[in-house]
Amino acid sequence: MKQILNPTLLAGLVALSSPGLAETGQPQSPQPSPPSSSEGDPKLEDGAEMMSRGLQMLLDGLAQEMSPMRDGLAEGMAENWARQLQDGWQDLMAEMGDLSAYHPPEVLPNGDIILRRKSPQPPVPPEAAAPDGGTDL
Repeated sequence: MKQILNPTLLAGLVALSSPGLAETGQPQSPQPSPPSSSEGDPKLEDGAEMMSRGLQMLLDGLAQEMSPMRDGLAEGMAENWARQLQDGWQDLMAEMGDLSAYHPPEVLPNGDIILRRKSPQPPVPPEAAAPDGGTDL
């Protein structure tokens, strides 16, 4: 019992001896910092404004220099995306075959969307077993 009480008592004494809790037992709010002497300095305000304008000019210049490359990149990306979309659509059509062989899509209560064939497709033959009788992963 003494071993449990000592760390607990020590932690309580350390907490109560902190300056924020010394007088009232409640944490004191931090003191507001004194106002900075540079708040009304016109030289500092002019310097900050000049830095802001300089940074804006730098960013505008970079944007102008990068615009031809950006436009060319966007063109190439659009062509690549269209080619991938076309390839994907062709793969989907090859897999599905004639769309008139399917009923209209149905939405199930759980949100799933299913496409039913009008006439069942013949079953897919099972894959041949591995020669040693094991399962390939």
